[in-house]
Amino acid sequence: MKKRREARTGPVGDTLARVNIAHVSMLNKPLGESPGFKAQLQDEYDAATLLVDQGVAWRTFLLAPEENDETYEGFDVPVIRLPSRRTNRLMMRLCMWQFVRAQAKESDIVLVRHQVVDPWAPYFLARMKNVREIHHTKSAEELAAVGHPLLALIERAILAVNRRVAAPGIGVTHELTLYATGPWVPESNRRLAYPNGVSIGPSDPVSDKRDMKSLEVAFVASSFERWHGLERLMASAEHFVSTEQIDIRRKPLIVHLVGYVSDEQRERATHISTPNLQFVCHGKLAKKELEEILAKSTLGISSLALDLQGMREACTLKVREYLKAGLPVYATHHDSGFPDSFVYFSRSREADIEELWTLAEKSLNYSRDQVRDAAIPFIEKRNIMRVLANELIEGPVEE
Repeated sequence: MKKRREARTGPVGDTLARVNIAHVSMLNKPLGESPGFKAQLQDEYDAATLLVDQGVAWRTFLLAPEENDETYEGFDVPVIRLPSRRTNRLMMRLCMWQFVRAQAKESDIVLVRHQVVDPWAPYFLARMKNVREIHHTKSAEELAAVGHPLLALIERAILAVNRRVAAPGIGVTHELTLYATGPWVPESNRRLAYPNGVSIGPSDPVSDKRDMKSLEVAFVASSFERWHGLERLMASAEHFVSTEQIDIRRKPLIVHLVGYVSDEQRERATHISTPNLQFVCHGKLAKKELEEILAKSTLGISSLALDLQGMREACTLKVREYLKAGLPVYATHHDSGFPDSFVYFSRSREADIEELWTLAEKSLNYSRDQVRDAAIPFIEKRNIMRVLANELIEGPVEE
């Protein structure tokens, strides 16, 4: 016999909510150091107001210590300040779980951003079956990759316990959902995902200042870590230059590097550059300066070495920002937010400067509005939240 969980209802404006969802995140560093994180929470907060008429009451909360002296100007998400005497991470996480427990009594479902090496998680998750963790990375593998093998071992142990005692976790990709739940959970739970999304407005596409005499592409990162794959792209460019494969009749290619670039990366970029192929290092840019780069660009570059984090899938925020601005995307990973038929997300087997060059030239044929409009069904935050809410309210079918 099949049965579904009955959702509690509550008031949402003048309507009756089919489902009440709370999303809780905790921050361990100043909000200004996490612009992508800040943008995601603000977009979620804004989108929640548009779900009211569809019977979804979605509340977003941020927990942050008092030492984070950000002004939070333009940030509307409710911030729960943790007292300064509790700012060591162990106590901060206990405070977070106490807040989650209070929300669990008022909500049908509570989503909690996974905290790495959190010893409190198994205890609380085992006692609150309407709480689901959201996983953004393969946390144990990431700890190992950055040189913390002992913490990686502890994280693996905590994850193993969570998989046995907690409600199934949810990843931002299907690969991460499987990582959070393990392969033995029902297929319906393994299909769940909460990918990144952005708010859509009428003036989103950047102005089109592309120069038809050259090809400019944007590669944006907060800092160019190994998994972004800048080194792989440079290696391909070096091989391309050294073997004299550059066709001088072709439009010149300019790769704009936006974000922190190490001295070694900067020096390598300088050595590669030729009249027909240039890597330009800009460092961190203000929003208006970044928009100027995007306005001149025909393409955006996503991660090119995600395998170094032990991952095959991603749904990065910068891909959504590129598409929102009207730029097609070049990557070497699968993005579970798009179907294979989505032509504005091009996936290569490896970082290849010649393939990037060809794709950049092809992308001159696409208008900004054409790219943005095709992407909206897959990147709009409101739509992503609505889909997840519907899947959560239906619940897995029990035989």
